[in-house]
Amino acid sequence: MEKIKVIIADDSDFVRDGMRIILSVDEEFQVVGCAKNGKEALDLAMAEKADVVLMDIQMPVMDGIEATREIVQRSLGKILILTTFDEDELVEMLLRMVRTVI
Repeated sequence: MEKIKVIIADDSDFVRDGMRIILSVDEEFQVVGCAKNGKEALDLAMAEKADVVLMDIQMPVMDGIEATREIVQRSLGKILILTTFDEDELVEMLLRMVRTVI
């Protein structure tokens, strides 16, 4: 069985490293890259053909919303949005954007 290829995109070193460690314990997952902003996540998604991108919403350079839009439009993998922010507007904006892309 092939491993599920994952990219972790978060501007926090602590979060990225923690998720990478947690996923490395499970033999079903392979972390193929970590990104500290949306631009790096998009570049990794184009290079690595990951199955899933764990995406933070608020990051520098390119935020997770714009990176998600690009990744979904290019069919570069599934997105799982992660955020510590409790802002309904961000989630609603993201859902509207994804609906228009699909």
